[in-house]
Amino acid sequence: MKRQRGAALALALVLCVFAAGCAQEHSHVLRYCGAVEPACTENGMQEHWECEICGALFYDEEGNLPATEIGIPALGHNLVSETILEATCEEAGLRHSVCLRCGQEVLREEIPAEGHIFKSYVITQNATCTREGEKVRTCVVCSKTETVSIPMEAHNWDTNNVCSVCSYACPVTDGLVFTEISGESGTVGYSVSSEDILTAKQVFVPYYHEGLPVLEIADGAFRDCSSLTRATVYAAAERLGVSAFRGCFALTEAVLPESLCEIGAEAFYGCRALRSLSIGSAVKEIGRSAFYGCGSLEHIFVDEENAVYASEGNCLVERENALLIVGGADAEIPDWIREIGDNAFLNNDHVAELDLPRTLVRIGSAAFYGCGNLKTVRYDGTVAQWEAVSKGDLWRGGAQFQVLCTDGEAVS
Repeated sequence: MKRQRGAALALALVLCVFAAGCAQEHSHVLRYCGAVEPACTENGMQEHWECEICGALFYDEEGNLPATEIGIPALGHNLVSETILEATCEEAGLRHSVCLRCGQEVLREEIPAEGHIFKSYVITQNATCTREGEKVRTCVVCSKTETVSIPMEAHNWDTNNVCSVCSYACPVTDGLVFTEISGESGTVGYSVSSEDILTAKQVFVPYYHEGLPVLEIADGAFRDCSSLTRATVYAAAERLGVSAFRGCFALTEAVLPESLCEIGAEAFYGCRALRSLSIGSAVKEIGRSAFYGCGSLEHIFVDEENAVYASEGNCLVERENALLIVGGADAEIPDWIREIGDNAFLNNDHVAELDLPRTLVRIGSAAFYGCGNLKTVRYDGTVAQWEAVSKGDLWRGGAQFQVLCTDGEAVS
């Protein structure tokens, strides 16, 4: 064959010309370069001849056809996806992509957990006025059960403050003061306050007084009762007055009635030990700084039927304005919040990190004041977008946390 008959000697007389890519005349000495098949990630090459003197390339062994393009592009992987580990309701799965041509694993990715698909709740124990109820729902995929408590029913009080169902007699705290509330037909009920219970650890507000309902917790009713740890309001009160429990530094729990429509300004101002907050469906107004400094809230609950307020991520929020009013311990800020209100996390020592949504347009005054354990705030936007967020006076109050944006750390 020609390729084996000493091609270099046979072609030694071929005249080199500029069109063949050589800078000066000489006789090409051509050597054969065999074809290389392309691979998934490596280019291939057509067969050709190359001058050993000047490097000129030719398609033919006679050197008549100058080669302009001898490369063959890489083929790329021919991928097939395969599941290695199936996702479950709670745990992520795993899949990878393998090339059918070369067998290389090109991609490995997580399959998100599918989440439970629950049936409707089934009541397993009815609530009464002496015990909580219980309801259970079951996942149709994995059969996991989820149990939720049903709040106790309200007592059915007679005018002597004795429940007609369970015979429980409401203890009436000494030192309560009842003030008449008048209507068109005379006295319609009472407003309650306190006179001398500064050392009491518990207070019970009855449903009735002298045969008429207690309709209101007066302004400043239990203000500065520094020993008070628990307040139970059995009364069908519609209003909790301004500063009603202000300065009750030891108060850990306040049981409020479902009838409550209004929580006055500064109602729980400075109640730094308050652990639980439950707001019924009827509440339509919460006054300014109602929960100022309540940084120890472990559980914030708002009835799902409340049209004005909601609880999400252990935060109390106002629906219409997407305003976060107060954030509790281990809070997770909802991703639809537009404003973090004044004093929302004031003196909250329980939060170590927070994620702020890109929807945020304002952070209120002293919003993070005194958050000594807050180290990291992650903002789901750029540094420029963070700088555009309005911030009130002392919004961080000296708290030494870093703000991490999607494109770097904000320095302001």
